[in-house]
Formats: sequence, C-alpha cells, structure tokens
Amino acid sequence: MIKNLPEQIAHFIEQKIEFKYINDLPHFYPSKTDFDKFQEGYRCNTTTKESLIGTENGDWEEDFYVICSNYYHDPFIINITEKESNFPVYFAPHGEGKWNKIKISNSISDFYSLLIKIKETEETLPKTVELLRENENTTTIFWQKIIEELLDVIKYEEEENNEI
Repeated sequence: MIKNLPEQIAHFIEQKIEFKYINDLPHFYPSKTDFDKFQEGYRCNTTTKESLIGTENGDWEEDFYVICSNYYHDPFIINITEKESNFPVYFAPHGEGKWNKIKISNSISDFYSLLIKIKETEETLPKTVELLRENENTTTIFWQKIIEELLDVIKYEEEENNEI
C-alpha cells in the first residue's frame, strides 16, 4: 500500500467536499490513517482480504487507489504513478461485472476546483447545471449523467411547486 500519501491527494481527502443533493458526486472519504482500509472492496476482498488486483482474482489495477466514493460507494480513483500529470481522476461504477474506469478529470486539482464550484451552486440546481454545461472538462458520460439527473430533479421540483 501507500506509505506516504502525495500532498495533492492528502489535501483533497482532508477537504472532504460532500454533496447534499448530488448522490453521484463524492460522499465518503478515507482519512490519512485509514486510507488502506478504505481500499477494501476495491483492491481486496472485504471479508477474506484476498487481493482483487490482476486478472485471476479480479481486474483492479495495481497502481489504482480510491480517493473517495459517491453515495453508492462507486469509486473515484487515481493512478499513483501519474504524479507528473497531477493525478488524473477516474470513476468506475459498481455492478458492471468489471471495473470500467473512465477519466473524468485531467488532474486532482482540476477535480477539486470543479467540486468546490459545484458545492457553491448546489443549493440552486439550475446554476449547477449551467456551471457543468459551460465547463469544458464536463463532457464525459459521467458529467452528462449528472446534468441529466439534475434536470430531472429540477423538473420534479417544478411539477411539485405547480401542484401546490
């Protein structure tokens, strides 16, 4: 496991940016002291502690570590060897039979900055949608799914308000 977390990762984890309304964004974070335990279920079997790295026991990659997870425990991942690139961030949903990771941010600092902006607009979901639509880094299927879900929530709230 990792003996010393790189500063960028430690800073990101310490900030614990959580979301009240957007379940697909980060909700759970490890602490510096339980970073290795937070990897259970991804890098190793939670019960048996058997490694899930590689093709025989699973398809988790050796250099991938979970830096946080969403409400559903889907992991946000960094490749520990990508320090020179400031740790791009990947996302992989559960339940697909294997980990299909997609790159959702070019760096952990870009991801952090975007999460801060989203957090600032979260109480006004139309502003969050506008922010995500205007951001050049939110074109992946992951971000488009979040936009669609926010639009559904906005529509539902408008319908609820019209019924009153």
